[in-house]
Formats: sequence, structure tokens, C-alpha cells
Amino acid sequence: MKTSTESWPGRIALMVAHCAGMVDLVALPVWVGALIAQYQFTPPQAGGLATLFLVGAVLSSLFSRPASTGWIPGLRPSQALASRASRF
Repeated sequence: MKTSTESWPGRIALMVAHCAGMVDLVALPVWVGALIAQYQFTPPQAGGLATLFLVGAVLSSLFSRPASTGWIPGLRPSQALASRASRF
């Protein structure tokens, strides 16, 4: 079963992903500021660490994508996603 962006499950998945991205966007300056203030990182070190984290998140998404192409039979897409997330 494929989920289209024209269906409600597809739209909800896009909205959740959008909200997660917006949280990252807001949290990034806070995270960098905390690394500088609390751990005495220089600004390039703090920005580099945050960049490495985000690159790692993108790469893990790319490499784990082929393992999650098919839905688990009998489950709704949201249930299948929760099942995979709990195993991650």
C-alpha cells in the first residue's frame, strides 16, 4: 500500500515531518548557544558539531529508507511507522 499526499495519512505524514523540521530550525541556535556557553566550544566547533549531527540524520534517513519501503500487511501507515520507530 502506498500513501499519496492526496490522502489524509499522506497529508498527516507531511505535516508531522514539517513540524519536526521546524523544531530543528528553532532549536539549532539554542543548541549551538548551549554548546558555546556550557561546554566552552568555539562558534565554529559548535556549528560544526550541529552540522555533523544534521548530516548524520540525513544519511541515516537515506540508508534506512530501502529497509522500510513496504508496509506491514494489515496495518495502517501510521501504525506501521510507529512499529518501525519502536524497533529503531
